Amino acid sequence: MNPSRTKLSVLVATLILLLLCSSAISAQAPMVKSSGNDERPAQALFEDANGYLGRRYQEFNKQKLPYDSKLEQRTKQEQLDLAKQNAPLAVMALDRLVSTQDYADFARTFAGIGKASAARLSDGQRRLVHLTVAGADDIPIDKTSDLYRNLNKALRDFGDPHQPIEVALREFLLLVIEARVSVLQDYLFEKVEPNIRAAILDRFSFERRELGQDALLSEAMATIQNVKGVAYVDIDKFDWIDEKKVVDHLGGGKPLGEIIGRNERIPVALARINSDETPGRRIKPAQLAYFSPSIPDTIILSEITS
Repeated sequence: MNPSRTKLSVLVATLILLLLCSSAISAQAPMVKSSGNDERPAQALFEDANGYLGRRYQEFNKQKLPYDSKLEQRTKQEQLDLAKQNAPLAVMALDRLVSTQDYADFARTFAGIGKASAARLSDGQRRLVHLTVAGADDIPIDKTSDLYRNLNKALRDFGDPHQPIEVALREFLLLVIEARVSVLQDYLFEKVEPNIRAAILDRFSFERRELGQDALLSEAMATIQNVKGVAYVDIDKFDWIDEKKVVDHLGGGKPLGEIIGRNERIPVALARINSDETPGRRIKPAQLAYFSPSIPDTIILSEITS
């Protein structure tokens, strides 16, 4: 049996399980706690968060603590949490949400929100601010969750009360690659392969991709080529898969191996209008494309031996 076909079959089964699990999970991430009575000006709030690392490091030096990478990571996370806590207060101190970008920037200050993109569009009935969000680390966000409800409420509290707002969840495009790699004479493919996989997962990770950012074959090729020990690479497939493709496949459509092809560029759209839909449902959310470390079979690597 063709190893690539076997892995693609495993991919289908894994993706189905992932989709089922995601649909059963709702993100109940709480909002960042704030004092609510902090009336400091925006500049003071910014300086409070910006100077947090310096203040903490001075404390560590006074205590003569040895360097600890975990302590450093925790301290930086504390600074990030403080910045998120102060950001909504700073927005209040400056003014209300005015521009379209304000809505996206404001959404990103919420704990539990990792990415946000806003656009003013018409759904066929009215013009509105459409906000696409992705959870932190792409956690699923249920529309009945506290996070979703609190975000909607805050956008209306701080924004124009007469401005219609629609919050939608990102559309996920799971990237897939199949590549053959030749390694240099003094290297073993078994040693280089994990480094290639790690490099792809890092370059095309959730953290490093943006909503509406296209995925390029040339970027994938350069990422593999720059791994130590790689002589050259041939990429046979570079594509994406989503729930619809899996459902079509299971419903008797084309085999998954025929659906997945080799694309120079994988277009990834921002929020857009589908005029074929009925009024009120024409706006489609922004898309996000990346490789998921939880589905390793989306990265199929083999060695060129001759």
